[in-house]
Amino acid sequence: MLIRIEHSTSYKYSEPLLATTQYLRMTPLSGRTQAVENWALICPGATTTAWQDQYGNACHTLTVTKHVDRLDIRVSGLVRTRDTSGVVGVATPELPIMLYLRETPATVASDSIRDLAAACRGTAERDRIEVLHDIMLGIATPWSTGRARPMSIPPAPRRWSRAAACARTMRTSSARPPGRSTSRPVMSAAT
Repeated sequence: MLIRIEHSTSYKYSEPLLATTQYLRMTPLSGRTQAVENWALICPGATTTAWQDQYGNACHTLTVTKHVDRLDIRVSGLVRTRDTSGVVGVATPELPIMLYLRETPATVASDSIRDLAAACRGTAERDRIEVLHDIMLGIATPWSTGRARPMSIPPAPRRWSRAAACARTMRTSSARPPGRSTSRPVMSAAT
């Protein structure tokens, strides 16, 4: 899907500023789920310098070196999204991947995790996306009931039915496991 994005941010100051510097994070990145076909950042009277933050995000430093009482920042562009059936892939790790493979007392597999792994083991001939949706649903189910329990994951009759059920379970869940945030992530193809 091709999405046209137009956004403006305006500042009106009660007294003129002598100068201002702002860090802008208003530029989307191309990746597995989207391709930025064109993008423009415009702020009349300002200079911008592009840079990349520690997470790989495209950023700009905006500098105005004259007196201003108003600042208008506009971004616009075209972003083409790709259907990946809800799977966005693996993010670039900040730490060496081998660090996550070491076993500690906090990472010993519980009985419910072993049951989930066993239920998914015999599914190699099934579609990979369908298996990943089944795993998501298997993880989401105990959250919605507020208690961990052994899980059995039957084959899904259709790929989307299990993904939709997982999404509904996650949206309507009020119970959260201990130590988990109650905030819910918001995903958008072009933010």
